[in-house]
Amino acid sequence: MGGIHFIPQIGETDSLLVTDTAAVTAQNFCALYCAEATVFSALTGTYTLQGALADCTFAAGTIILGNFTAFTLASGAVVAYKAKPS
Repeated sequence: MGGIHFIPQIGETDSLLVTDTAAVTAQNFCALYCAEATVFSALTGTYTLQGALADCTFAAGTIILGNFTAFTLASGAVVAYKAKPS
């Protein structure tokens, strides 16, 4: 994986690098940074990606802002920025 660009001003507390297809659940993220071309098989939070959008390839460098509680990668790598606890 070529250089990962961490964006500390987006993360409200900490971040989590995800490079596998295991489900990430019971979390509270405020931003997802695609460190390489990434496909989500599931993305839950402010909204849920389903159907064609869930299979969409997000280009490396894409930042997805929102409130996310769970996601699963089909491929790629994501830096998930944790939101402040409510």
